[in-house]
Parts: sequence; structure tokens; C-alpha cells
Amino acid sequence: MGADVLAESKWAGATVRGGSLQVEAFVCPITQDLMADPVVTADGHTYEREAILRWLHKQQSCGLPCTSPLTGEPLEHINLVPNVALRGLIRELLGSSASHGYVHGN
Repeated sequence: MGADVLAESKWAGATVRGGSLQVEAFVCPITQDLMADPVVTADGHTYEREAILRWLHKQQSCGLPCTSPLTGEPLEHINLVPNVALRGLIRELLGSSASHGYVHGN
């Protein structure tokens, strides 16, 4: 493959730019960092556990209804469900990236 093709290519939702592997689905929409403990909220979106807990706590402490950070819509409940499948994929990526020289970057 030519350098232009390798400079930026797509693979299963991943972007490789300048040797850096970026996977948008693995990045928390609140922190913009790679998630270590992804959880799903009532609206089906996934966030880093600590980030969404801070978000919900801030809303509750201000007397506001708990809403989705992405949509602004009220959440039916504030139960968080571990996103085990995504956590496994992230761990697999990190194991693979270490052996192939990929790193996460924005």
C-alpha cells in the first residue's frame, strides 16, 4: 500500500492517522478519553463510569433532573450497567496496540 493509504485508513470504526489508532466508540463523550470502565445509561449511551457519576451527581446536587449529556433528554432512571462487551474490546485493542505500536490519541 502507498503512504497515502496508510496515512489515514478506516477499520471497524477506527481511524489510523500518522500511526495513531483512534476508535471513537471507545472514547467517553464527556471526557474525550479512552474508557477504562464503560457503563450504559438509561438512554443507551456509553460513558466512563466516573465521568457519568460526576455528571449525575452535579445535576442532583443542583436540584436538576438527571439528563443525558449527549441529548439533554431526561433519563428514565440513573442505574448504570457495565458495558462488558465494550470493555473487553478496549482491553483487546490496548493489548493489540501495545504489540503493534498503536497508541490512542485525539
